[in-house]
Amino acid sequence: MLYRRLASAIMVALLVMMAGSPLPVAIAESKEDGIFAPAQAGQTINGAPLTIRVLDSLAMAVNYDGRRQFFGDTAGGTFVQVDNAVYGSNPPASGDFTPIPFTPVSNSPVTGSGTAADPFRIVTEADAGTSGVRISQVTTYVNGEPRYRVEITVRNTSSSSRNVRIFHGADLFLNFPGNIPDRGYGFFDPPTGAVGALSEDRRSLQVFIPITPSDAYQEAFYAAFWRRIGGPGGAPGPGFDNTIDTTFHDVAAGLQYNRTLAPGASATVSLFGAFGLAQDIGITPPPLEPEQPPRTADVWVVVRPTPNLSATRRSIITFEMVITNIGEGAAR
Repeated sequence: MLYRRLASAIMVALLVMMAGSPLPVAIAESKEDGIFAPAQAGQTINGAPLTIRVLDSLAMAVNYDGRRQFFGDTAGGTFVQVDNAVYGSNPPASGDFTPIPFTPVSNSPVTGSGTAADPFRIVTEADAGTSGVRISQVTTYVNGEPRYRVEITVRNTSSSSRNVRIFHGADLFLNFPGNIPDRGYGFFDPPTGAVGALSEDRRSLQVFIPITPSDAYQEAFYAAFWRRIGGPGGAPGPGFDNTIDTTFHDVAAGLQYNRTLAPGASATVSLFGAFGLAQDIGITPPPLEPEQPPRTADVWVVVRPTPNLSATRRSIITFEMVITNIGEGAAR
C-alpha cells in the first residue's frame, strides 16, 4: 500500500511539472480564419489564374485558381506614411495596427482586354487625409500570367515638403493544394529583390517583386509585420528592416519605398505581386535549411527513503525526492 501511494505522489508531481509548461508563442497569438473585412466598394478583374479586387481603400483581395491568397480576403494592399501618420485600410487580424483611413477619390471600372498589349486595368485614387498627398494606383493584369502589377504614384499638392513611405504587402495565406493555409517559409531572393513565402512542399509561393528597386523589405510573423508599418490610431512604426523568418510560420511580407516630396512634386514606384508555382513565376526557391532537432528534457526521478526502508506498525517512513534533468532542453 505504501509503495502504491508513493507511485501516485510521483505521478502527480510529474503532471504538475508538465502542466506548468508555457504555450508556444504561435499558439498564444493564434488568429481565427474566417475573419473577413466589412464589405467595401471596389473593382474586380476576373482573370485566370488570378482574380484581383481593388477596394476604394487601396486594400486588395487576390484569388489564385479560385483560392484566396490574403488572410481574411483583404489583408493586403497599399499603405502610405506621410510624415508621422500612417494611412490605409484596417487589415483583418492586424492587432493594434489601425491606420487612418484614406479618403477615397475615385476607383475606375475595369478597362482593357487582358492582353499583353492591352492588359486589364484599374485606376484608384485616394487622399492621405488633409496632408495634401494624393495616391494614384494603377493595377494591371495580363490574363494567363501568375502576377499582377501595381504602379503607385504619390503627389504632394500641399505647400510644404512631405516625407513619404509607401508600403505594399500582405498577410499571406498560401492557400495552395497540400499546404497548411496561412503558413509558409519566409524567403528573400537577392537577384530580383523579391520577398515572400514558400509552401511547405516548396513548390508554390507568394511573392512581391520590385520593378522599381525598393528601399527595404520585410517578411515576418504577421503581427510583427504589421507593427513594422504602424500602431494604433495611425501611429508610425519603425519601418521594414530587411529581415526574414525562414521557419514554417504564419507569414506576412512586403516592400517599402521612401520618398521626400517637395511642394508640387510626385514620385512613382512599380512592383509585381506573384502567386503560384515557383517555376511559373521564374524564381528559384532557396534550398531548405535543415531544421535542428528540438532540445528535449530528460527528467529522472529518484526516491530515497531515509533513514530506513521499513518501519513498525503506525510509524512513519520519511523520504526525499531528487528530480534531475539530464537532457538538453529545459523542464519546469
